[in-house]
Amino acid sequence: MAKAALARKRAEKSTRINPLQDDFNKEVIAVADIFSYFHQHLFNKSFRACRFTGPMVMAFGNNVSVHNPTMSDCNFIVVGDGYLKGVVAFSNTTFHNCEFDSVTFVIPPNLARQIRDDTSSGSIEFLGLPLT
Repeated sequence: MAKAALARKRAEKSTRINPLQDDFNKEVIAVADIFSYFHQHLFNKSFRACRFTGPMVMAFGNNVSVHNPTMSDCNFIVVGDGYLKGVVAFSNTTFHNCEFDSVTFVIPPNLARQIRDDTSSGSIEFLGLPLT
């Protein structure tokens, strides 16, 4: 039943958001809605009760906070400093009560610890750097 529910969620169309906005509320967001080769790094965004539908890769830079997330079929890769190309990157951004379906997160250790501590599932596996 859980797989069927996830398939129904993924089949829903995105709302075709305007990536130039700063605040998003109750939007369904696919990678095509927010990724631009010329603007790969997004700054100063706020997402509340949004659903990110993958497959998508999101990189988190400085000052990103994730509060009360719901995650299905997600991967977490913990990395050190650096810059990735070809992915959706965020800095100075908050995510409140958002859902993430089939998203691979590329995140620094401090954010990985926050997600681990703020996620109720407890079954998240982090790849890459240790979270000590």
